[in-house]
Parts: sequence; C-alpha cells; structure tokens
Amino acid sequence: MNLTQIAWRNIGRNRRRSVLSVTATAVATMSVVMLFSLLSGIADDMASNLTRFYTGEVRIRNEEFSTYEYLQPLHLSVDNAEATVAAVEGTDGVAAAVPRISGGGAVFQDDRRIALLFTGVDFEREREFSNIDEIIAGGEIPVASAEPAGPSGPSDTSGPRLVPAVVGAGVLDRLGIGLGDRFTLVTRTAMRGSNAMSFEVAGVARFPVPALNDAGFWAPLPDVQRLVRMDGEAGEVLARMDRGADERAVTEALALSAREATSTPLEVKYWKEIETTYSFIEMAQVIYSIMGLIFFILAGTVIINTTMMAIYERKKEIGTLEAMGMTPREVVRLFFTESLFLAILGAGAGLVVGVIFASILSRTGIDFTEAFRGVDMEISPVLYPKITPLSTVVVTAASIAVGAITSLFPTTRITRIQPVEALRDE
Repeated sequence: MNLTQIAWRNIGRNRRRSVLSVTATAVATMSVVMLFSLLSGIADDMASNLTRFYTGEVRIRNEEFSTYEYLQPLHLSVDNAEATVAAVEGTDGVAAAVPRISGGGAVFQDDRRIALLFTGVDFEREREFSNIDEIIAGGEIPVASAEPAGPSGPSDTSGPRLVPAVVGAGVLDRLGIGLGDRFTLVTRTAMRGSNAMSFEVAGVARFPVPALNDAGFWAPLPDVQRLVRMDGEAGEVLARMDRGADERAVTEALALSAREATSTPLEVKYWKEIETTYSFIEMAQVIYSIMGLIFFILAGTVIINTTMMAIYERKKEIGTLEAMGMTPREVVRLFFTESLFLAILGAGAGLVVGVIFASILSRTGIDFTEAFRGVDMEISPVLYPKITPLSTVVVTAASIAVGAITSLFPTTRITRIQPVEALRDE
C-alpha cells in the first residue's frame, strides 16, 4: 500500500479530528470568499455610480472649470452644447453622450435655509446613458419645456408654469413635501447674479448615491439653462463608450470631435485620470486588499492552529511509524499528503458554500443604509457582492496551500525525536 492510500485511510480513522480540520478550513475559506466578493462588489458599485452620475467614462469640460470648481464657475461652460453632444455621439466607440449643468442653490422655508444640488439634464438621453428609469420610485420623468418657465429673479415667484423635476426621496423628506408639490430654488447664475425658479415634483427618485438622494434633483436642461443664464450652453458633456472599446483611442478621438464643434477650450479626460475619482477608487482598492489580507491571515491562523494541534497530538503515532521502519522523509510525506487531502476537502466545501451565499446576496443585496448614514461617498446603501477569480480560485488555492504546508513544520520537528522518546509521549 503506498503513502497516498495510507494518508486517505488515516482521514477516516479519526473522524472527529478530520471533521475539525475540514471545518476550520471550510469556514476560513467561505469567510474570505464572501469578503473578497463583497469588496469586488463595492469597487464595481463605486465605479458605476461615478460614471453614471458624476464623470461619465469620458468627461468634457471647459479647461479652466476644474481649477475653479469650488467657486461653482458656471461661466466656464461648454458653448454650442447641442452641436458638441452631436459630435460626441457621432464618434466611433461612443455608446451615449449627455450634456449637463450642475450647481447648488437653496430653498427658504420660514427661517430655514435648505441647501440643494440641481442638475439640468436631457432626460431622453439620460434614459440610455444613466438608466434613470431604474431609480424612479414614483411619478414620471418630465420632458423639456418649450417656453420660458419660472420667475426671472428672486423677488418674482410667479411664472407661466412650474418646471417639472425628478427629486431625490431624501430631499422631499427634508422639504416636507411630496409628489405634485412645489418648491422654489434660489441660485447664482453664470453672470454672478441671482435667480430663482419654482419646480414641481413630477417624479421621485431613489438615487443610489446618498448625497444625491438627500440633496439632489434633476430638471430639464432648457429650464436650468434659463435659470442660470446659460442659453445653449452646458457645464459639461459626458460620454459612455461601447463595451470593449479602446479607452485611449476613443478619448483622443472625442477630444478632436468635441473641439471641432465648439470654440470653448476643452479638457477631455478619461474617468480614471480624474484625480478626485480614480485616485479615491485606487486608494479604496488598496485599503480593501489590506483588509482582505488581514482577514485571510486571521482565518489562516485558525487553519494553522488546527493542523499543528492535530499533528502534535499524533506524536506517539509518528514514533510508532518510525519504529516500524518508516523513514522521517516518508513520515513527512505521509502527513503532508493527509493534510493536503483535508485542506482540499475543507477548501472545496468552503468554496461551494461561499459561492452559494455570495450568489444569493448578489441578487438580494446587503442593506448598509444605517451603517452608511451620514457617510458622503459614492457608494450605494445596498451592495451586491460579485464573484471574481480573486474571490474563488486564488482564495481556494491559498487555503489549500496553508492547510497543507503548515503540516511540514510540526511533522519535521517530531521526526527528529528518537522513536523511543516519541513512544513515551502521553
């Protein structure tokens, strides 16, 4: 009978010990598989939110806007916005493009000043670009008005009609209003003056980003252009690429197309090159990897401790094998093979259970609403784990390696003891 057969039979000789070793490896593997799946889900969620609601995959702006962004420099705009968007849409490799104007303002209620974030959008284009239909929780998506709407100054709060808007659910709570109600926003214009406009809640949105959900609303771009005195202009144009498109080539092509359509000096950036975006994701991924490594080390100590205890408890058995003529090298091979079998069984079981749970949670999601309350990050309150090669193949292989290799040290140490001394061990 060869050592492999003996090792396999040894597993069944002491089932309680074998079950303990397999369980420790399985629990550790399952935990790390789920952890890395969650971290992958977080990274994907953040990337999706940023490209859908903030930067697009390529962002086109006035080249000076980013320098003075903290001042809300609406005058640093992209003129001839419609022609610029059309040129972007016609570029090879571009799947969709949208013009937007974003800014801040306030709603005054009695003695309260409630700060809000507004975004002027082309709702029809947004259906394809950001899938806005997915986040509508009530009401409907409005269309752009064909006539001037709202007042022309903060002292004039009447107008021919109210401007329909899609408002974050959290904003309605803060304002104490509901679907069909109205509110008036006061903001600064591109000319450094003030203006106000009254909006009607036509749709309620549950934005996946808490900051947008609690402070943001979207309104038709033509109405917002009138509000901030930016007729025919946009604050930025965002583009989404075709799947599998060459990122660098498309970005360069977009720069040429956009610059031919407008006289504005432009900054054209791929989203991963935007410092406030990709640098944060990069930092977050490093932090997540460190967290995962620490967790895996902790899980690995359970495997190591269980394996070493199982080996040391069999000191007399090792002495018996040596007394029967088995060489130290053969003893090490025997126990290594046995530990390898146990590690494969444990890691395999942990992988299956971890993947099953991660798959279920990838559909149902994990609600972190309370945990993320007050956290200003582009992460959705409900996260969906994502199974990746890192969370399956790598973790499983590492668990097997840890379980098998840790048997070498105690076994090698015991085989150095004389068989007589090992047999005397109690």
